Amino acid sequence: GAYSVVQWTNLGNAHTTNLIKIVLRLIDGDWLEFALCVGSAFLYFLAFALSAYWSKHSKSDLRYAVIIVEAVSLAAVFPQNWPVYTRLYPCVFATAFQWSIFCGAQGFNCATIFNSNNYRQFSSSFAEVYLNKDPSFRPKMKFFGCTLLFYHFGVVYVYLILKAFSSYAIWSGLLPLVVAAVMIHLHRKELAVAKVE
Repeated sequence: GAYSVVQWTNLGNAHTTNLIKIVLRLIDGDWLEFALCVGSAFLYFLAFALSAYWSKHSKSDLRYAVIIVEAVSLAAVFPQNWPVYTRLYPCVFATAFQWSIFCGAQGFNCATIFNSNNYRQFSSSFAEVYLNKDPSFRPKMKFFGCTLLFYHFGVVYVYLILKAFSSYAIWSGLLPLVVAAVMIHLHRKELAVAKVE
């Protein structure tokens, strides 16, 4: 997300904006941008549909598939003179696929690709804990607070890497993917040990 905002001032997973632009381009007759926005909406839909299907029919851990899709999207390099929408297509598909597979943790429905709902969840649980004096919301407040914190660590990471390496910074996305793969592997081992016990 940070990469697409810094590079193109457009969030690759902001499909509310994309859907509004489809209607606006239909009205004003900008058929090229209309078609590009429809293409983006189709890729977003396709990622959700495939992840829903594979979640029911696949025996493999789809979290690894997300990492592969993300890595491929990093490698998809389009010419700089192509429209921004086309250069965002890999990001659009990868983020939707990621969001579908990593849709929650610890019983919380948590978005991995945008932060407005995570911010809302943190704010409301903070109010419950400190204004309504209800400590049962403390785990939720901590979970979404940490989600926001680590999301923005990622933004800082991307910004600094972009400043240092310009467009080659896209490859810095491989490091978090390797970390994610290791964490998934460790989580699977932990579950296997717990099952044996």
